[in-house]
Amino acid sequence: MSKYFYGLILFHVILVVSISSAQSSTQAEELYDLLTDPACIKACYLGIEPGRTTRLQAEAILNTNGIPYNRTQLDPDLDSWSYSWFDTGRPFIIVDSYIYLSVSGNDIGQVHLPVSISVNVVLEAFGSPDQVLWDSNPQGDYYSLTYSRLNMAFLISSIGSTDEVIAITIARSDSPYRNLVNSFVGEPINQPCPTYGTPPCIAPTAVPITGTPTPTVTPTLSQTPVPFTLISNITAANGKTYERDTVAASETMFIDRTYTFTTVPAAFAGQEFIRTANDDKQLTTVDFLSFDLAQSAAVYVAYDTRYTRPRWLASWTDTGQDIVGTDQIGSLARRLYRRDFPAGRVVLGGNATANAGTMYTVIAVPLDEAP
Repeated sequence: MSKYFYGLILFHVILVVSISSAQSSTQAEELYDLLTDPACIKACYLGIEPGRTTRLQAEAILNTNGIPYNRTQLDPDLDSWSYSWFDTGRPFIIVDSYIYLSVSGNDIGQVHLPVSISVNVVLEAFGSPDQVLWDSNPQGDYYSLTYSRLNMAFLISSIGSTDEVIAITIARSDSPYRNLVNSFVGEPINQPCPTYGTPPCIAPTAVPITGTPTPTVTPTLSQTPVPFTLISNITAANGKTYERDTVAASETMFIDRTYTFTTVPAAFAGQEFIRTANDDKQLTTVDFLSFDLAQSAAVYVAYDTRYTRPRWLASWTDTGQDIVGTDQIGSLARRLYRRDFPAGRVVLGGNATANAGTMYTVIAVPLDEAP
């Protein structure tokens, strides 16, 4: 055969490999996008994150996406429910199998997704798993690639292809670990997993062993995780662009002044706050400032101690703590007043009751971290 013919064969081989590699990368990106969201800390689906999303929020997400769902009460005493629906518009989801959402009280415990995905796509999207777990039930043996750092597991059945993932489970971090493998009959067995595909980190030929695994984090995609944001969608009635930032000494307090925080109580350092405009200190608008909370939080208003609080703030709890910052007079203490809010929209009034000297500052702290 001529050199031209061999060259043509080589060209076609390279072309096929290149196309296959590009398809794999595209699928990995699709999988990553399917199971992550800028508003989520760990893995989630449609923005539903077990342990953080409430039942009402999950229902709102499903309704917003136009997804009809079934709701079944499992145990009235425990107020436990199961939500199920079909999803036909997203990659990898098996269209004729139910997606399940487990709910206890108002908390989402687990999301279970029936899928068909190549193991290689999973590895490209999320890197090597922290562990490979084995479990058995009457229908056969199952292996799961578990990503503890994401509260997520990919299930592989020993009955079919061991290169195909058949289900994904996302569970809240305080659930028993068996929830991550869909509550199978047996208990999972830990295996060290430095690199998937290298014994003993392989399914189903791995030999289950005891001992504490050594997790490794080796993400392969280039996406930069978006930090969790407690405060969002800030709106001032006068149209000014207020900013979200984190509390720290020397951080600027206002969008129109160079005044800074100087003394910050330890519990508030690093928490989110709204950078307001000091020129708005005389406004009395009833619904002046509004914003969204991603979860239940304690909201603190730092108010100038020289003046009487406005009526809407009078019912808030005086914490007895001050946050100190600079001002035209030098140093100024602002008293912190607290009120707890559920996830959702928060509306605050204007700053003034009379001739207030400085605008308030708003700080939000997740309820389980609030001092």
